[in-house]
Amino acid sequence: AEGREGILFNGGRWEGTAFDWLGNFWAQGGRLVDDDGRPIFAEGENRGKFLAAVEYYRDLVESGAAPRRVTSITDYDAFNAAAAAGTAAMFVGGNWQYGQLRNTLDDATFANWKVSELPGPTPDQRATGTGGWSIAALSEDPAKVELCGEIAKEIYAGPGNAYQGLLPTSGAIYDRYDAYDGPEFDLFAAALENGVSRPGAAIYPEISNQIQILIGNVLSGTASPEEALDAAASAAQAAYDRQ
Repeated sequence: AEGREGILFNGGRWEGTAFDWLGNFWAQGGRLVDDDGRPIFAEGENRGKFLAAVEYYRDLVESGAAPRRVTSITDYDAFNAAAAAGTAAMFVGGNWQYGQLRNTLDDATFANWKVSELPGPTPDQRATGTGGWSIAALSEDPAKVELCGEIAKEIYAGPGNAYQGLLPTSGAIYDRYDAYDGPEFDLFAAALENGVSRPGAAIYPEISNQIQILIGNVLSGTASPEEALDAAASAAQAAYDRQ
């Protein structure tokens, strides 16, 4: 009624689009790959769950709750800008953005913003994507590998973790540093109970790529959810067969 965009989310061609959307699929118990790493997101019960999640995004756009321009959003900074300008009511973002908004918005504007878990199909069906950087030691020297491991631990599992405002890598860290004081971190901790990580399968990058294409085609109206899903499944399976 006040002319704001209802809800913003990533809808362009990048990993953030697939990752943010996947929570809607995972909340229903959907699986991208089987135990052998083969893509199964368009098979059996997974197919219906996948389509329901895609249709949810489509309905947000077609109803006007989300603007069609979401298909061009490929950067979380777009949400911070909308929050600062007061042009959006909600957005699907990352936990780190709460601190960014607190540090950049004036007190009156920041007071308008709260955090919540992603909505699910039912109150008991919730999921959120978890994970961050993958760290590797590109050396065969055990001493160097050990040193790299110690550095990574200090950055991501110790005071460096808290200093960066990242979510803790273990529950115990929440109580160890003042940086995690605040009701928002209580909510983040609860949301992590429903966290799902991306599968450590070689085919995941191609699955993500196909999800990005699929979402763009459905939201722009160039393909139905069923057509887009069939195309994505075919491409992912072809890529899997080439591995």
